[in-house]
Amino acid sequence: EVTKSISPDSSPFNDLVQNEESVKEDELTASEPVKENESTVPEKQQSQSEEHSFKDIEKHHAKNAITSLFELGYLKHFNEIEFKPNKPITRGEFSQILAYSLHMNEDNISSETLFEDLVDHQSMKSVEYLKSRGILTGKTKNTFEPESNLTRQQAAAILSRTMDEIGVDTGDSKYTPYKDNKKISDYAKKDVEKITKSGIFRGDENGNFNPKSTLTRGQAASVIWNLIKD
Repeated sequence: EVTKSISPDSSPFNDLVQNEESVKEDELTASEPVKENESTVPEKQQSQSEEHSFKDIEKHHAKNAITSLFELGYLKHFNEIEFKPNKPITRGEFSQILAYSLHMNEDNISSETLFEDLVDHQSMKSVEYLKSRGILTGKTKNTFEPESNLTRQQAAAILSRTMDEIGVDTGDSKYTPYKDNKKISDYAKKDVEKITKSGIFRGDENGNFNPKSTLTRGQAASVIWNLIKD
């Protein structure tokens, strides 16, 4: 997405609650699972396997999204036995999936970073790549906190900027504010509206967005797949 001017007090990561309770999958749905053969799969960057090898996603709503991302080589940093789809996703993990999904070439990314907590971290090149495209910012000038969990409104802000950066149209769907719209931080309100209208994200069955709840790995796979699948 196009780089936006973000003040220190309005950074997409400044409201991160590191001690949030993990969100149960039946309490929160990031997006409807994508139906098989519903759209054309993006050109493969690096295929890991002809079919997924995760043993814990067979009955999960995000199975198709997870499988698609895996087969395209975008989940190469995850354990190939278990994906743990209900586990909260960290900022570093989300950055890696998104960067690979945008066809990052690691050979072209510098091994240096201004973020002190990214030195020798596996997500360093992904974060630097997304930062160079105006998609990510740090927690502070010198820290990124790659092991902190990502909230739904933070993910919305990142995906909104990604849409701008890669030229994804918002669409003309009517937007009905979520019941908990007042709980969405001001910096993320327009981002939540945009990614909802585009069909990338949606709220829960009660009409809430749950902005400060943590995003799970399965939900992250769903929203990123929804972003790139067309």
